[in-house]
Amino acid sequence: MTSKGQNSIEKLLIANRGEIARRIISTCKKLGIETIAIFSPADSAARYVEEADQAIALKSNKSDESYLDIEQIIALAQRVQADAIHPGYGFLSENKAFARACQKAKITFVGPNPEAIDAMGDKRRAKELMKQHDVPTIPGYEGDNQDPDFLAQQAKAIGLPVLVKASAGGGGKGMRIVNEASELNSAITSAQAEAKAAFGDDNLIIERYFAESRHIEVQIIADQHGNTFHLFERDCSTQRRFQKIIEEAPAPNISEALRQQLHQAAINAAKAVNYTNAGTVEFLVADNQCFFLEMNTRLQVEHPVTEAITGLDLVALQIAIAEGKELPFKQRDVKCQGHAIQARLYAEDPLNEFRPAAGDIHMYYVPQQEGIREDTALKSQDLVSPLYDPMIAKIIAYADNRQSATRLLKSSLRQSTLIGIPNNRHFVHTILGKQEFQNSSLHTRWIEINTEQWKPQLSPTPNFINQAAIIATVFLIENRAAKQKFLKQMPIGFRNNPSQHHKEEFTYNDEKYSIEYASNKRGEYTIYQDQVIKLSQIKIEGNSISFQQNSDKISALIIQNNDSIFVQYQLFDFEFKRVDRHPSGDTQAEATGDVRAPLPGRIESIAIKTGDAVNSGDLLLSINSMKMSNAIYAEIDGTIQDIFIAIDDQVEANTRLILIE
Repeated sequence: MTSKGQNSIEKLLIANRGEIARRIISTCKKLGIETIAIFSPADSAARYVEEADQAIALKSNKSDESYLDIEQIIALAQRVQADAIHPGYGFLSENKAFARACQKAKITFVGPNPEAIDAMGDKRRAKELMKQHDVPTIPGYEGDNQDPDFLAQQAKAIGLPVLVKASAGGGGKGMRIVNEASELNSAITSAQAEAKAAFGDDNLIIERYFAESRHIEVQIIADQHGNTFHLFERDCSTQRRFQKIIEEAPAPNISEALRQQLHQAAINAAKAVNYTNAGTVEFLVADNQCFFLEMNTRLQVEHPVTEAITGLDLVALQIAIAEGKELPFKQRDVKCQGHAIQARLYAEDPLNEFRPAAGDIHMYYVPQQEGIREDTALKSQDLVSPLYDPMIAKIIAYADNRQSATRLLKSSLRQSTLIGIPNNRHFVHTILGKQEFQNSSLHTRWIEINTEQWKPQLSPTPNFINQAAIIATVFLIENRAAKQKFLKQMPIGFRNNPSQHHKEEFTYNDEKYSIEYASNKRGEYTIYQDQVIKLSQIKIEGNSISFQQNSDKISALIIQNNDSIFVQYQLFDFEFKRVDRHPSGDTQAEATGDVRAPLPGRIESIAIKTGDAVNSGDLLLSINSMKMSNAIYAEIDGTIQDIFIAIDDQVEANTRLILIE
């Protein structure tokens, strides 16, 4: 690479956390660049903090006092004499004020210039700019008049259905699909309110909505010497609630003419704002046409699939460009080879409206194998915090073709271990096995349309639950046997009567499961259910358990944590609670007027006050957990007697919120 000027980066501060911080550290180690991590109190034991050459504590867990605090981050970078700051993605990565603050402090910002961020950060201005540079755009309205009635008129003129969306920001915030004219005004006002809360800007644009469109994006790389290249495209159509779940490169099932149009449109878009560094131009594709959506002026979460098919290290290229070096290749030199698919593992419950989860990961493991890359910040015994994004890991499969990559990714998900917290591992595996996915019949609403009919596959059958309960029972009785100090050759509960029956009782999803058994001798048991089941050849090694069940071989992973038994059996995860058969104290259930937090998070809004009369179904408050708003509704009619929380309070699951009398 040739250099435009003396701008060597020796010490780099990472203005981010988690998985992307680890990703940047990995490349910097290869380049011999010293890394400085920053961390909130909640991240003090994180892997990226341990792996960086130096780590500095931030003031608070609150984002605006930590990872979004420009003044604090710049001061820390100056204190350690960092040459450069890499913003990662999220947080300040697309913040023009942050890029300008780096310039003012004479610290290299590993990303585009503030003007490019500014031009592409406002969807209204960006769309106008694209029209001027031969980049196809979606029919719509992006003008200055933001009166709700006027916006509704524009929507009708465009033709329903339309997409109402925030001009600033992204991630599905301030976005509404409107199918009926009667829904327009409420959709516009609610989108404006959400956009104002999320981005401090309530301006909207309105676009024609294509019900079965694809989301295809083009990776751009541009240096300070006038070279702008594409690194091929990614298909990100497999989404849920506008959030990507599976990304792949190259995009399957598109014509070569459309592919070339996408690449050229992306290059035109980047040149329109004199873009430098890595960026992504996103397009909506429908009816064999592409339309500009937006440009992400940063590295993308899904960048590994592009790295897989090109063999390029995008973070290394970002750093080289920030140093003023010229890209070491021409467009003709960049080849697309093979196929890569990335799955995002999230801490969320697919059977409970995909609510984000928080808590301890008791066991996490992805087997290392050829063609599989794992990007994660977490390991066994780590905590998934409610303060941040619920993504646990990205699993990337690379093979010669799409079919092989899909098969490899499914295999990796089956062999992976993720115990202790609700997650979407089984859900992603199910998607990969669907005929529509295998045929590349993708569009952005495909998951939304089909999730309900997939639920039976995602829910364990009674037989599966019963089998998992048997596994938990075997684990408990064998563990008790191993702990006996005396009479080690005798079965548990031995009373000179080997046929005496014993029982283990559990609850799973509020249902009780009883397993009745008798000990024949150590390591051999009989289960008494509709049919008599013989168990033998029991083997427990670490967290693995296996045994012979009649003529079948059963194997699973299992962990005990206090009164909870976690079982991972095939693709299903179970948490069994042991039943205390001798309970004490008051067992009466709490009144339904005692409103408690269903999940951890921050109190975002409170819709009532003490003394208000409410009816069942009335909105009480909303909790923001892992970037998602979760509404809490009254379950009974009554009067608000007490409110135990305030806006911005951070609450744990089961925290008492409101009392309705």
